Amino acid sequence: MKLKTKFENSYIPIGDKNSIDEDPKCNKNTVISLLSIFLLISVLIYLYINDSKNILENIKTDFADFSTNHNHVADSYCSVTSDEYKFDCFPRGKADKESCEKRNCCWSPSTENSQVPWCYYSSNYSNYKVINVTTSRDEIIAFFNITANTIYKNDIKVLCMEISLQTAQRLRVKIYDPENKRYEPPYPEVPVLKFNNRNEPLVSDYIVKLSNDKVGFAILRKSDNLTIFDSRNIGGFIYSDQFIQLSALLPTKYIYGLGEHRSSLMLDMNWKTYTFFNHDSPPKNDMNGYGSHPFYLLIEKSGKSHGVFLFNSNAMDIVLQPTPAITYRTIGGILDFYYFMGPTPSDVVSQYTDTIGKPFLPSYWTLGFHLCRFGQTLKELINVHNRTVSAGIPWDTHWNDIDYMKNRNDFTLSDNFTDLPKYVDYLHKVGMHHVIILDPGVSSREPKGSYPPYDDGLKNGLFIKNSSGLPLEGQVWNLNGGTVFPDFTNPKSIDYWIDQVSNYHNILPFDGLWIDMNEPSNFVNGDWEGCIFTNSSNWENPQYTPSVVGGKLNYQTICMSANQHAGLHYDVHNLYGFSEAITTQFALSVIKNSRPLVISRSSFAGLGHFAGHWTGDIFSTWDDMKQSITDIVLFNMFGVPLVGADICGFNDNTTVELCSRWSQLGAFYPFSRNHNSDENFDQDPVALGPLVIESAKKALLIRYSLLPYLYSLFWRAHIYGETVARPLFFEYPYDNNTYNIDTQFLWGSALLISPVLKENQVNRDIYLPNDIWYDYYSKKCTLSNGSIYTIEAPTDTIPLKIRGGYILPVQDPATTTTSSRKNSFGLLIAPNKFKEAFGYLFWDDGNSLNVWENGMYNEIHFKLNKSILLNEVITNNYSDEKTILQNITVFGILNEPKNIQVNGVTYNNFYYNITEEIDDAIQIRYKPPFPKINEFKEKSFKKNDSSIISDLIVRLAKNGVGFAVIRKVDDTVLFDSRNIGGFIFSDQFIQLSALLPSKYIYGLGEHRTNLVLDSNWKTYTMFNHDSTPKPDINGYGSHPFYLLMEKSGNSHGVFLFNSNAMDIILQPAPAITYRVIGGILDFFFFSGPTPSDVITQYTEIIGRPFLPPYWSLGFHMSRYGQTFENFVQVYNRTIEAGIPWDTHWNDIDYMDNKDDFTLSNNFRQLPEYVNNLHKVEYIFN
Repeated sequence: MKLKTKFENSYIPIGDKNSIDEDPKCNKNTVISLLSIFLLISVLIYLYINDSKNILENIKTDFADFSTNHNHVADSYCSVTSDEYKFDCFPRGKADKESCEKRNCCWSPSTENSQVPWCYYSSNYSNYKVINVTTSRDEIIAFFNITANTIYKNDIKVLCMEISLQTAQRLRVKIYDPENKRYEPPYPEVPVLKFNNRNEPLVSDYIVKLSNDKVGFAILRKSDNLTIFDSRNIGGFIYSDQFIQLSALLPTKYIYGLGEHRSSLMLDMNWKTYTFFNHDSPPKNDMNGYGSHPFYLLIEKSGKSHGVFLFNSNAMDIVLQPTPAITYRTIGGILDFYYFMGPTPSDVVSQYTDTIGKPFLPSYWTLGFHLCRFGQTLKELINVHNRTVSAGIPWDTHWNDIDYMKNRNDFTLSDNFTDLPKYVDYLHKVGMHHVIILDPGVSSREPKGSYPPYDDGLKNGLFIKNSSGLPLEGQVWNLNGGTVFPDFTNPKSIDYWIDQVSNYHNILPFDGLWIDMNEPSNFVNGDWEGCIFTNSSNWENPQYTPSVVGGKLNYQTICMSANQHAGLHYDVHNLYGFSEAITTQFALSVIKNSRPLVISRSSFAGLGHFAGHWTGDIFSTWDDMKQSITDIVLFNMFGVPLVGADICGFNDNTTVELCSRWSQLGAFYPFSRNHNSDENFDQDPVALGPLVIESAKKALLIRYSLLPYLYSLFWRAHIYGETVARPLFFEYPYDNNTYNIDTQFLWGSALLISPVLKENQVNRDIYLPNDIWYDYYSKKCTLSNGSIYTIEAPTDTIPLKIRGGYILPVQDPATTTTSSRKNSFGLLIAPNKFKEAFGYLFWDDGNSLNVWENGMYNEIHFKLNKSILLNEVITNNYSDEKTILQNITVFGILNEPKNIQVNGVTYNNFYYNITEEIDDAIQIRYKPPFPKINEFKEKSFKKNDSSIISDLIVRLAKNGVGFAVIRKVDDTVLFDSRNIGGFIFSDQFIQLSALLPSKYIYGLGEHRTNLVLDSNWKTYTMFNHDSTPKPDINGYGSHPFYLLMEKSGNSHGVFLFNSNAMDIILQPAPAITYRVIGGILDFFFFSGPTPSDVITQYTEIIGRPFLPPYWSLGFHMSRYGQTFENFVQVYNRTIEAGIPWDTHWNDIDYMDNKDDFTLSNNFRQLPEYVNNLHKVEYIFN
């Protein structure tokens, strides 16, 4: 449907090509021929086996009239279905037993508020059977014949399933009607891929299995035989004209995507419905959003990932349920699935964008900061400019909302904005840019001949038509009333749109276009006539309507029966904004001959190849700010990396603190723009005072310094389909702690952004995966084993960490990207534990088309290996600007370098910053994440402080690893590992021995022992284990702590902070040996001198005991193996005996099937019993 031109990323929709190609493999003649062969073979076999009478009876049975439903399913197929395997058979309307069974489904009422379906498909539900399967090297083609009609109108009688093995990691499964053409989306244009050399063995990452006799298939990962998608014998497969349904089992609950919705990062699978039908409404929970992206990414238990995309643009519901399972319900088109095998999350997104189109490469200036608001005069616009520049806040682009238009009509200029072209010229002179808004709706009630956008469109028949053939008229912003909508699927709309945009660009030389209201939005439902034209009811009110806002499809949009070049609006509604973006991108490319900036509100799969996106009319709340992180990383997964939210919120008034924190976060949106509504006060940084100014300025200067890194990430996205902003699990897919982190995100692989998202906070908890992390500000290193850290976050500062192993190209920042590009470059080098790091820089003129195709760019790779930094110039074809590397910062240097050489020549102009403490980053080994050791005493002393008073002396061995801890007051050696035993420190075996001062040693639990531990070559094993306590076995807990009484009567304690399995051996010397199979040796010594002092010092480190409630100190009663009646009898007889007690306990007897958080029917009176206990001041546990 599109022709690629010489312009980068520009495509022309071509209308002469039918939107649905004839498929040569599964056409009607093929089906008839196959059916004939099938019937002939069947008859011959029957003749051979049976007599003629039997043949006739069998044929009569096999081909009985299937216009009626099966008899109601046998109860045995219903009773075996557990709740989580119940797939809803009655998704619309109120069901009862009779109506349910008419659908050949099972009826089992549940509790009133239960989300479990009452009417569900049986385990043997089927309405199609297989009639033929053919298999070739890279294809499977199967035909199916209907055996029973459903309650939905016009069931498709014959289906074809075509399975194409397209690449080693990409598989396509297409199910459609081979006899009648059905609608398929004309774009994005998916490349047709097949394995090239048919003589070579077929290598793929997947296996496909078909159901024996139904329409069902399973996709398996070949490496581990994991079934990632299984639609065999599950749910109720239905394929009617306006209702298509398919369900499948999934391998885990770790699923992401299915946008655009206001959702958590990891999607809710508790019977949750996600509706896909583009709609204009401020984002809220449980409603269809501005865009449709029926794509998900799922993490498997192994840590591998895969993705699934349903290429269908019709309105649909996708339901997730706890099984885990997914159900697709779409009201048109076909089922056209693409499977991407990963195995990493990044691989999945690259494979997905291979299919829908790689993201476009934005102009460099678009990565600067943008300012906009709705409800401004030109004077107010200029005031914002002046005060922002005076405050020294970096920014690049000033935007205009619809205020600049005359009567709010596209391509007009209000009398109040006659000097706007002069202002735009001024912006260009100072290296800045300008963007205007365009709505797709064209005013239809201007005087004839006075408004070319309407006159030209009407003359050429380019507006969407109602079912009677006249332009459909709705109402949007146009003040004179009446709005018509260009049909951007019509190839003639290209020239029309180029003319309108070009003519207006001659008046107002804008740099980019912001296309809004393109779901399309409409202030009336359908059109002024209410879509009452002939034969429109099927489209306006289909038998099944997905869960759309307003309850009907034409709510606040145009009629579904409206006609467009590519088909009914019923089919192409979700493509309207996408088609406008394609056309607008092409028009700007022609007019400006440079990379176009198009930002679209409405979206569909593939939008990122042509345009960016902002998340719409969000609210000025802390919750909406937090939600923006999920929105942004999800759109990166959808192949739309140039994405942002309105900084400080669009609807409602912001606050100073909220806007301060949001300005910090917004500086790290890939697309960074502050924008708000006409009903609110100004929220540009200067308008809100010093705190917001400082926050915005500080964060944006960091952004501008990192623009070379950010721009290089967009280049990687453009060429390799990678994400720019990404969730942590993209980099750490084997760390399930990252799977639901939605309050932190990464730029690329290296920069971790952890904004403050709650009110009145000056610190926050962040999760650092197992890696080396350097603080951006202090340069201090954290060696994390995958733990949560509390970090400082001053009111004007956003926490940032740089990941070890990476090199980030930077540039001295200025207040515009134009000025910044003239400054010198630098490198931020963050070594990993091997003292290695890698990075890259992509650099071009930042604006020209086709730089990648024409090779007009520079690509430089950087590599640190121990103490040597190398750069490799891959491509060096851009020389219009000097690229000077002036500053190199290397983190993690422990000792001041003696000399530095550059290209073999000694270089003395360097400094070593000893004030920024760097911890040893050589080794990273596991440390227990808790208890959090209280180190306040250590922090209270300064290094080399001679005033420190200690009870202990430490002496090191002269040779080897050994030390002695000595009590200062009497020179008693408490612990001496010098020259004793065999010290070993390997990866999975660490051993240390030490002499002790006496045999009076206590602790080392949990074991069945004497109070004074046996030191006669006794081994105490620390590895938590469930077993009845007995001598010489490891117990329920591990406490590698001992207290020792010295001969003087003084006491001391020793704690090894290590959670790995270990043996501790006591021998008569007296001596102790530690043998541990992981982690590190981390000893704490407590000098006492009394036993009580030792315990106090120990609990000061590990945490003080909790204060129990008073009632818990009373007497408690419990037993395992009681009925509820026994339970009550115990209570009664104990009370009658006058025995003091406080608390009655229940063992697992009270549970249903011994499952947590359930209540057995035998204990249904337990809540009432507990309430009675509380009345008499007893406690229940």
